Amino acid sequence: MSRLSTGEGATSARRAGVAITSAADRRLTTGPPRRRPNVYTSTTNAVITRRDFLATGVAATALVSACRQQERAPATTPALPAAEPPGVPQVLVVDAGAPFAGYLVEVLAVEGVLGIARADGRLAVPASLARVQAVAVHGSTISDAWLTALDAFVQRGGALVGIDAPRGLLARFGIVVTDAGVSQGDDLRDVPVTLAFAGPEAPGARVVVRSSAWVTAAGAVVDASLEAAPGHAAAPALVRVERGSGRATFWSFDVAKNIACLRQGHPGWVDRERDGAAGVRAIDAMVGWLQPPTLAHADADLLARAVVDGLSASSDRAGPLMRADHFPGGAPSVLVPTSDAHGVGAGVIDGLVQRLEAAGGSLSIYYAPPGSSPWRRRARRWRWAAGDLPLVGRAAYSAAAPPSPRLVTDWRRRGHEFAPHPDVDRGLAEGLAAAWRRFDEDGYGTGHVTTRTHKVLWRGWAETARAQRAIGVRMNLDAYAVGPAMRAADGAWGHGHINGSGLPSRFVDPSGTVIDSYQQATQIVDEQWLGAFGGPEGLSGADAGALAARLVASSAGGPPVAWCAQFHADGFAADPFRASQSVALLEGTLAACRRLRIPVLAAAQWLAFLDARRATAIVERHWNTATRTLTCTIDVGRVAGTLGVLVPATLGGTGIAAARIDGAQATLDERVIDGRPWARCLVAAGRHQLEITYGVTSFIATNFKT
Repeated sequence: MSRLSTGEGATSARRAGVAITSAADRRLTTGPPRRRPNVYTSTTNAVITRRDFLATGVAATALVSACRQQERAPATTPALPAAEPPGVPQVLVVDAGAPFAGYLVEVLAVEGVLGIARADGRLAVPASLARVQAVAVHGSTISDAWLTALDAFVQRGGALVGIDAPRGLLARFGIVVTDAGVSQGDDLRDVPVTLAFAGPEAPGARVVVRSSAWVTAAGAVVDASLEAAPGHAAAPALVRVERGSGRATFWSFDVAKNIACLRQGHPGWVDRERDGAAGVRAIDAMVGWLQPPTLAHADADLLARAVVDGLSASSDRAGPLMRADHFPGGAPSVLVPTSDAHGVGAGVIDGLVQRLEAAGGSLSIYYAPPGSSPWRRRARRWRWAAGDLPLVGRAAYSAAAPPSPRLVTDWRRRGHEFAPHPDVDRGLAEGLAAAWRRFDEDGYGTGHVTTRTHKVLWRGWAETARAQRAIGVRMNLDAYAVGPAMRAADGAWGHGHINGSGLPSRFVDPSGTVIDSYQQATQIVDEQWLGAFGGPEGLSGADAGALAARLVASSAGGPPVAWCAQFHADGFAADPFRASQSVALLEGTLAACRRLRIPVLAAAQWLAFLDARRATAIVERHWNTATRTLTCTIDVGRVAGTLGVLVPATLGGTGIAAARIDGAQATLDERVIDGRPWARCLVAAGRHQLEITYGVTSFIATNFKT
């Protein structure tokens, strides 16, 4: 964020050289404590003389070019993932003229649904309809042939989900529309209404798009209703109908667009200052819909999983729906630690890196280089190059100076990320271009795949994401839980998910076009929490660390959440008290991750896992209704470690009797998502044969573990 900025020279030297009480904390300010090849340390910040420096200038100039060529790109930009993975379709998304039908595919992919294919409801019915397990129809423009085919599909045992569906399809399942039309998704509410799921303790979710009014026939079950004005009955919003051997569920509103709006705000409120804090940020378009008391409740994810529940309701005819787990290696969550660094010296950043390594994790550093004149920057590059020369290397290192390209390369080699922190005050395109050009000129490379914008300034509904994608960025962390909008009317502060989601999803523009860049929210923010930072919540470091630990611990047995935390490097380079508060928040968060075995991943590593997960495909699938056995060939993307493959723990009232992977008996464990049990097996990257047989009365059998 903006106010945590530092300069170069005397100010940064003072901050980099401040004494902190413990030996561990002193590592943050004195430079790298251990020797590494080609990395020179100096606990005294030794200064090379002007005469010696000029004597090495010619040789250093030659080395600058070589170092920049060697270390230009930090990583290879991942290949663009396929919109729909190849292979045998499990789920067919029928686009019936709804702008957000493509985003519905994204919603399902975030929830790990494998084998998604698309069809146009205005064209002929494809032969693939006979092979799929479930169908989602999105929109109201569909042919009569499709209506007949979908009716028959459900009667044969398929699962159908209708979103903003055509009247003709609704009528076949006993639902009558009583208002002017079905498709009213373009009309957004200024104040959300609550969708209440059936059940005494069922959670609610925000609905911000307009809904159709329905009357349902006998036999239909209302699984969720929208709140009504006093004196009026609640309106059906999610209706379930059993038909033949199958089931159909229908949503009275465009749930895909609703999820998009919860995540990205009201398209009509963009580029307007609305939260009372200076600068237009992503959160400004959410004010009015944002409800601080319920931020811990990821209602966009709840809606998405309700859609998946409808698709997974297929009978013995179609077999179980397969999904990919949300996190690597069967972990309950992930933590993505980040550090915005504004001109901070190399010693401070290296100390942070070492703290993350001590916890078995990696760090994303978003760096804003100090403002310097051209001659000073040129001299600094000579100094960096001189660090590789005999005799002068040790003297050329300064913990207070910006990190050298070689040190940055060493961080990246060890799994950390070092990317620009662009300032877009004077224009989005101009700011991005300037940040990338500066990184290139300083030898830090240009192939950066994640970023956070300085001050988290935002343009349009998704213009920042589109502009960043154009230069290679595929994950943005600007959905930032900070500011007056986080405070409830009673003065209590909300913590959790400002975008209604604990999971990264790709952005979508107002036309419904998906942008290949993920929105990863930042939920743990030091400048919001810490009183030492001037944060409005005024917490001590210990209390902030305990709060972070509670949030992270809620992932164990709870809804899937990827936590992202901001630990400004500036805080560790400040006065001893502020530095100690920053340390307490960081260590409290990391301790919770160690205790719960939650991976600590740099944002680029998290993105790589998401790409591998999305690339996972069902190559071949066969369901034997007589033996109730699923035989499947699955290609797992290039995931580091293992990926969990999920199937329903029960099907047709019976549990899993046997499971084999590549011919060997598999060990399954139980994964509960929103109260529903799934069976999970862990598989490595590559092609695998899975065989799952249902037929016992309970989930746990001799080859299972809990």
